[in-house]
Amino acid sequence: MAAVALFAAALIKWKWGWHIAIGFAAGCCVAGLNWFWLKSTVEKATEPESLAVGKRPTSRVVGLFVLRYVLIGVGAYVIFGSSSTSFYAFFAGLLLPVAAIVCEAVYEVYGALRGTSV
Repeated sequence: MAAVALFAAALIKWKWGWHIAIGFAAGCCVAGLNWFWLKSTVEKATEPESLAVGKRPTSRVVGLFVLRYVLIGVGAYVIFGSSSTSFYAFFAGLLLPVAAIVCEAVYEVYGALRGTSV
């Protein structure tokens, strides 16, 4: 995800300028943090101890789950106040995990078609 974000931010800066690149980079940062928090939340929620009957998720796990969406909202509000174009770039940056998944899928298909184990 970091490589895709850096490449896309550099391309956006070159094509449309630094205001839009900063909005995009902010969206990428929020998307990366969101991905990390979602992954850790799922890991914690699916631990054998967490699946025991009657055990509820801890307040920390629930708090981080809610904080992800608060962070996205605050970032969007701050960027929208500065520029509507940067606001759209912020939301484009939130699609970073999708771009990373597409890159991974292309890589895996390429490896499968070459007949090599990747």
